[in-house]
Amino acid sequence: MKSNYTSSIAGAAILITLISILGKGFGFFREAVFAAYYGLSTEFDLYLVGAVIPIAINTIILFIAQNIFIPSYNSFKLNNIESVDSFVYKQLRVFFILSLIIFFLLYYFATPILKLYQPGASKDFLQISTNIFRITSITIPFSGIVAICISYLQVKYDFKNPALAQLSLNIVIILMIVFFSNTISIYAVPIGFVIGTLIQTVYLMGKVKIKVSQIFNFNKTSNISVPISIKSLILITIIEVIAQFFVLVDRFFFLKVDQGGIASLNYALNIFSLPMQIFSIALTTAIFPKLAEFYSKDSFTDFIIIIDKSIRIMVELFLPIAIVLFLWGELIVKLLFERGRFLTNDTVLTYNILKILAISLVFYSIYAILNKIFYTTNMIFSLVIITIIGILLKITGNIFLVEHYLQNGLAMSTTLTYIYFCLVSLIVLKIKKIYKPNVNLFFLIIANLINGLVTLLIINVIFSLLQFNTIISEVLKLISFISIFVINLAIYNTLILKSLTYFKLSKYR
Repeated sequence: MKSNYTSSIAGAAILITLISILGKGFGFFREAVFAAYYGLSTEFDLYLVGAVIPIAINTIILFIAQNIFIPSYNSFKLNNIESVDSFVYKQLRVFFILSLIIFFLLYYFATPILKLYQPGASKDFLQISTNIFRITSITIPFSGIVAICISYLQVKYDFKNPALAQLSLNIVIILMIVFFSNTISIYAVPIGFVIGTLIQTVYLMGKVKIKVSQIFNFNKTSNISVPISIKSLILITIIEVIAQFFVLVDRFFFLKVDQGGIASLNYALNIFSLPMQIFSIALTTAIFPKLAEFYSKDSFTDFIIIIDKSIRIMVELFLPIAIVLFLWGELIVKLLFERGRFLTNDTVLTYNILKILAISLVFYSIYAILNKIFYTTNMIFSLVIITIIGILLKITGNIFLVEHYLQNGLAMSTTLTYIYFCLVSLIVLKIKKIYKPNVNLFFLIIANLINGLVTLLIINVIFSLLQFNTIISEVLKLISFISIFVINLAIYNTLILKSLTYFKLSKYR
């Protein structure tokens, strides 16, 4: 049998990581362009408020398509190999028609929705945000097609073309901002989003070899059934809608924060989520099939081993990243965004938010693993309850914290909610006797925190002797911290490995 390296967890994770770096890295460059051309301006705040609902719906459609299409396709293919193409076209038709209906409703009710969403907003505010809302909502019908095309390519283990499609979308948006921001101002962003989505749709349809005429051929697929539970569909939809509601909840407080507060929160969240999007998604995507395989075979020992190792990786990877964001976040924001209309005060505003979010990074990365356990063990209803309580906690936190801490209060409520997701998920899984956290996890976190403190002490002593304080010295400090931390971690892991080996050998003497 031909070996396939990407069938292993390590191989698949590396492949997905490289693809994520390409796609998310360029998306992050797009955010840097936003910062240079719009900074923390009111017009960019208006874009973030006006575009949030259509973009959130696009994301919801994508995740629902993946969670429905991929398992349904595999189930259908087992007994209906000849009708697979008809099955794909039926999914395309269903998602396109539903997305088209959503578009018409949003376009027609744009102003009432925004009035409900932003009560007390001025007439000028409503006009601009409504225009942005309507322009961005044009992408929704195309996103229905894009979602099925991406799901189809992923079920065929093609991760490259979806990433390239996303790349083309970001390129178009960047070009629109560079060439047209001076003439059409903030409207360059939503118009670029529409044009980019259209190009993305055409590209993906070409890769899947979709014929437009067949999408609307109702005769061929009228008898094709979809092997998906209605209950599962409803629960998955609830989870995805609530997940996107997090961003919407923050935008609701636009009028209660500082000018540029929502924009600074957006930039901080992009920095915070970048390592999650690259590394966490890569690992969780890679382990998901293995978790499902071992659980279905009742191989509970292997099941637990994968979870323990994955959580260990998350701690060792994201704890130092969290420390770096907390201590050197201002430097990172300065290097990434401080140019053009993004000023020094904007850097400070964004860093204050990033520092708060960094506290929850490890917790949220662990929750990414726990989330897959809920899906693997078919505990979707429990996940729905946890998610609903989480969004209520987020809303309550926003209401009480934003009055005193403004945009920092929005970040605090997010951090508290992410910590809640992790801790409560661990408790529920333990109560259900699915997974009991390894006590060594606590010692691992303590060891890494001590490593971080020792490393920080070392570099502070070294650089205090050099007695120069410039941006170059801060960059050198950051590089030195990462290098020494990794070296200490390698030494720590080696000592642990030797101790375990000695213990195992001593047992059999």
